[in-house]
Amino acid sequence: MSIKVTGDTMIFRKEYEGRTFYSMGVSTKNQEGDYVKGYMDVQFKKGVDLDNQSKIDIKDSWFKVYKSKDGKSKVYLFINEFEGGKKKTEPDFVQ
Repeated sequence: MSIKVTGDTMIFRKEYEGRTFYSMGVSTKNQEGDYVKGYMDVQFKKGVDLDNQSKIDIKDSWFKVYKSKDGKSKVYLFINEFEGGKKKTEPDFVQ
């Protein structure tokens, strides 16, 4: 089975023990009409370096699974192709 995800999302960046981790916000509306919010881990191709709260348009992605240190299966979204998002290496220009 292959499930693809496309569309606009916001990417959150977190630094931990010298490594960079990314996630995206996900939400759904429950039966009472309230939104339930959460986060899903995402990974990119090697060399992608985005700012925190980068807005991107996912063009090609798929779900992948890995085993955590405690032996549990964890699902994440591998984003292969996207548009937008300011790369971390680009300078901020002040006028």
